Amino acid sequence: MVQRNNITLTGILFFLVLGYSAVAQEAQTIKDVEMSVNGTSTIHDWTSAVTDIKGSAALQVSEGKLTDISALSLKVKVEGIESSKGRIMDNKTYNALESDDHPYITFSLASAKIMPKGNNVQVTATGPLTIAGKTNTVQIVAMGTYQGDAIHFSGSKDLKMTDFGISPPTAMLGTLKTGDDITIDFSLVLDTAGSSSSR
Repeated sequence: MVQRNNITLTGILFFLVLGYSAVAQEAQTIKDVEMSVNGTSTIHDWTSAVTDIKGSAALQVSEGKLTDISALSLKVKVEGIESSKGRIMDNKTYNALESDDHPYITFSLASAKIMPKGNNVQVTATGPLTIAGKTNTVQIVAMGTYQGDAIHFSGSKDLKMTDFGISPPTAMLGTLKTGDDITIDFSLVLDTAGSSSSR
């Protein structure tokens, strides 16, 4: 089951966030965040929940609508990734991601494209993603739905382990082989009640 985390956003950080004024930008709170890593193997599909995430961001809002994300970053603890298949799978994951040498997966925003979609908003975030010590520039797309003083964001990102120099884990003397392709699914609610608005 995907775990939930409350993340207080401070300053400026990852692709799901809001707040601007002529004087200052205020910290936001991400609520009800869910993230999972999904993949396949020669025996069964698998899902790992991301249980330890920290992040911050600075957003711009005009008349209650998101207009820009000026900065954002995300930090995931590798050993906070927990598989539905248990500890053996977790240890395989940590070894593949070289958690002893690279304990965190990080993303930081380089640019954001905001596109209104009727009463919703689409955010395309571009920036460096670092996994197991290797950094690639990626684009992540999230759809946002306005819900009172909050925005609910959701989306997914397909990645290949080998693009980050990771050898897909194996088990059972090689009879179980993990597929190279993984999908990261995410969902979160951003509280905008304290956001400043452009004037």
